[in-house]
Amino acid sequence: MEVNLNPLTWVILLITYFVLAFKTVILQQYVWLLIILLVPAFLMNVSFRSIVRRVRHILLFLPILFIFYVGLSLILSENTFVGTIQAISISAARILLIIFSMALFLELTHSMTILDSLRTLWWRAGIQSRRMEDFFQLLYLTFRFFPMLREEIQTVSSLEKAFGLPPVQRRFKQIKQIASYLPGFVVDCLQRADHLAMAMEIRGYGRVLPRGIANPIRFHSADAFVLISLFFLMTGYIIFA
Repeated sequence: MEVNLNPLTWVILLITYFVLAFKTVILQQYVWLLIILLVPAFLMNVSFRSIVRRVRHILLFLPILFIFYVGLSLILSENTFVGTIQAISISAARILLIIFSMALFLELTHSMTILDSLRTLWWRAGIQSRRMEDFFQLLYLTFRFFPMLREEIQTVSSLEKAFGLPPVQRRFKQIKQIASYLPGFVVDCLQRADHLAMAMEIRGYGRVLPRGIANPIRFHSADAFVLISLFFLMTGYIIFA
């Protein structure tokens, strides 16, 4: 089943989910939040493996964090071991829900589509502001910078394999090798961004305000239904919680 929602609708749902996760204090509420998290994943056919791939580094770090927390809590506070475990269990459930909800959000949306949706709203408002257009363009270039940098690193790795150079096996040496390439990569990416800005100025950037958008993303009836339902659910939660 395919559900097409505006990216801003997903942003509102994510913020609401964060608020509920921070306000939740009992285990039954966490179970309901987990069910709520699984519903969009099922409807959008999101692979659980892809979500785990996004958060696997954080999941490996969490046990270390919890061990430090338990040790410092037992040393510096008067809580018992059982009380500390109960407190950290609630915090762990909250952190895991937030991490997995953010990973699901990143699977369902893309930073460029969110910017396109924001620009669509700005374009439909018809407000003329060069500073706002420059701000949107800065966000586009910023989100494109990191994929461009990753492509440069992958290109160098492919060239090293093509030349028959032995690959670096240890993680620390790989990081050290990439760090030695980073200054040149950053300078090259900044030069490409400067050439792009020059080309935009030549083609008349800023002469027409607000600028048009190639792929407008508008709100539809499904977005209205979801947001109205969310409003009533939050109202009921505030009244009866």
